[in-house]
Amino acid sequence: MENKKSLFVLLACALFASVLAAETLPPATEVPPPTTPAGTTTTPATPSSSTTAPSSTTVPPPPTTSTSAPTTTPTPAPTTPAPAPTTPAPTPSPFPDSLQKGNWTVSGDNVTCILAAMSVSAKIKYPVQGANTTLEKAVFVPSLAKAEGSCDPTSQWIKLTWGNNSMQVDFKKNDTAKMYFISQITYSLFADSAVFKNISTDLANKQYNFMRVKQDYMVNLNQSFHCTREQNLTLTNDGSKINAELFLSSVQLQAFHIENTAVFSAPQYCELDTPDIVPIAVGCALAALVIVVLVAYLVGRRRSQARGYLSM
Repeated sequence: MENKKSLFVLLACALFASVLAAETLPPATEVPPPTTPAGTTTTPATPSSSTTAPSSTTVPPPPTTSTSAPTTTPTPAPTTPAPAPTTPAPTPSPFPDSLQKGNWTVSGDNVTCILAAMSVSAKIKYPVQGANTTLEKAVFVPSLAKAEGSCDPTSQWIKLTWGNNSMQVDFKKNDTAKMYFISQITYSLFADSAVFKNISTDLANKQYNFMRVKQDYMVNLNQSFHCTREQNLTLTNDGSKINAELFLSSVQLQAFHIENTAVFSAPQYCELDTPDIVPIAVGCALAALVIVVLVAYLVGRRRSQARGYLSM
């Protein structure tokens, strides 16, 4: 009984002491849980048969690959340059700028009846707009002029055409004399204001015809007419104020040709083509005669002087 009381007293003292201690002790501070840095994984230690301290394995964070999309600069579309304004080409002059030699033929019935090789030019005189004067302009027949004609047995012709201009040569045959000749030349001119500068407006851009009706270049049949030097053929106008002169040079013509070739027959030369050897020969003969007379005079004078000395 006494043991139970002493035990009860001990328990009461212990309880009183614990209450007293609890009142005197400071309040417990909360310990925050350990913070794990970002990217660190705390792996609890795996229990093993031997007692080991818990180990924490720190796994590095995966590398952050910043993949940025490549910046592509848009390529500008190719710009097509605007086409330059096209300036219309100037209308070419119907006449060349210099003298040209052409070769033309007329054929028919398997025969080349007319052959022509020559250089042709014309001197045109025309009145000036607003002035009481005239101008001269030389125009030339191009070597590329188109040729057409007729191979009639008694009368033949060849016509050269370039632009709005033309020249026709007519031939006739004299069977009795066995010769042929030029019977007529017709020159047709378009007075283009772009070619004939300052021409009177009432005459500009109109067609004019000039003619020569005369027997020229009388030639034996089966021969060609040949004349190298320039010849001036006057033309009559059609009543207009424009005048024209025709010039032919390096001419070789043949009509009533009876072969199917473009080869001229033996030439018959004009008077202007007289070979230069003739005047040279005449000049040499005159010079020789003068020398002979002078020598004879000197010889005779010397002899007369010698006789005078002997008589003394």
